[in-house]
Amino acid sequence: DPGAIEPWTIDYPLSETRRILGVALDRNTTASLLGRLGFGVAGDDPLTVTVPTRRPDVRRPVDLVEELARLHGFDGIPDSVPHGPGLGLPWREQRLRRIREVMVGAGFHETLTFSFVGAGDLEALGFVDGHPVRDGIRVVNPLNDGEGVMRTTLLPGILKSAAANQGRRIPSVRLFEIGKVFLSGGGKLPEQPDRLAFVIAGESRETWHGVSNEPDIYDGTGMWELMADRLGIPDAGVRPGRHAAFHPGRCADLTVGTDVVGTVGEIHPTVAASFGLGGRIVAAEMELVELLVDRGAWQFERPSVYPPVVFDMAFIVDEETPAADVIAAARDGAGPLAEEIRVFDVFRGAAVGEGRTSLALAFTLRDPDRTLTDEDAAPIRRSIADAVADRVGGELRGEL
Repeated sequence: DPGAIEPWTIDYPLSETRRILGVALDRNTTASLLGRLGFGVAGDDPLTVTVPTRRPDVRRPVDLVEELARLHGFDGIPDSVPHGPGLGLPWREQRLRRIREVMVGAGFHETLTFSFVGAGDLEALGFVDGHPVRDGIRVVNPLNDGEGVMRTTLLPGILKSAAANQGRRIPSVRLFEIGKVFLSGGGKLPEQPDRLAFVIAGESRETWHGVSNEPDIYDGTGMWELMADRLGIPDAGVRPGRHAAFHPGRCADLTVGTDVVGTVGEIHPTVAASFGLGGRIVAAEMELVELLVDRGAWQFERPSVYPPVVFDMAFIVDEETPAADVIAAARDGAGPLAEEIRVFDVFRGAAVGEGRTSLALAFTLRDPDRTLTDEDAAPIRRSIADAVADRVGGELRGEL
């Protein structure tokens, strides 16, 4: 006999039975059922239950619920739908699912690559020494010499996946990945932001209806526009950018408001070749923070049944002026009746001057309550011309 075992007690609130089983048992019924098993019951609510020493497995209130369910009978527990504060998936998970739906709907396949890359992979992207992308956290015990650094960008992994598909003669490759990167925190814990990356690769080839073109930067910016539209990001845009891994002049920054959230463009041929890729390669990488923001429920806008007023206007601007800035100025000048503004022609030549570009914009105006006339459109045209001149120095070609 190593020593006497003292019995122990458990405080048991009667509400616990209903919370877990969905059926309420009063004090006397609970005491009667537990008493059949040799449990001592005292008090009212909560009950003080003394556990017999032969039951060392009963230590918590939920253990008593298990005994009550067995003795009360499972057939005596009614079927019910559980209640709780949840309203489905958390907003972040809803947005992540939406992002995946958009990418898959556009013909992309999701891939998962290793979080480890080689120092040579980061060097192959073309960044100079000391750049944060090349400052990867080294793995103490790497799987192999070629995977000894925690990735600071998703590009190496997804470019390797594209190369593997090209090597197996897949004619058109569209891949995307959602994952974390690991940025050095200056001796502290590393930052681990979530990012989205995608790659488009395809060879130009002859078909019965002509030549299938290779992808270009507009495939990448088009995906960003599609993503922003489906996720309800009204202030998403693109602007010219530079990135070591991308072709100069074929690279753009992805923006939300005034914040740059990513990069899209055509991978530099030297970088593509270092990863075993051929032809034009379009890729993008962006932070997920802005994409996962809860922007509230969308609101229905009643479409107008009245016909639109359609007209064109052309402006001469500096060659370095982004078309998006011209469109933004024109939209401010057009006011709330502007349904659509798009660029349909770009002209450069002696007629507009050295270092200047002519952008032709197509405007669609529509009123929700009445048919617009030419007299209604005249002051709007003047307002557009003034706004473009004031904001971007655009000179109107022709007469109003």
